[in-house]
Amino acid sequence: MNKQSAVKAMFSGSRGTYAQIKLSPEHEEAEKAMTEAVDAFLEKLTPEQQRLFHEAYDFIADENAAYAEDHFVEGFKFGLLIGIEAGESNTGQ
Repeated sequence: MNKQSAVKAMFSGSRGTYAQIKLSPEHEEAEKAMTEAVDAFLEKLTPEQQRLFHEAYDFIADENAAYAEDHFVEGFKFGLLIGIEAGESNTGQ
């Protein structure tokens, strides 16, 4: 069996990058609905209200990114622990 190294794939950029992650149809649909709703909302705001909205939106995006990163890191660590445990069980431990 010829498996490509996951580490080499990550290093080369062929796996594990944002560009390689295919969004689910549900995600694409939710993103489209959100964009349409935000655009409709912004049309009703004054320029100052739009500025405040964009400022708040940036803070929300930053918080969401930090949240996703924290959960990704924890999930990755937990996955490694599962792999270690599974490897240990193969050695008779």
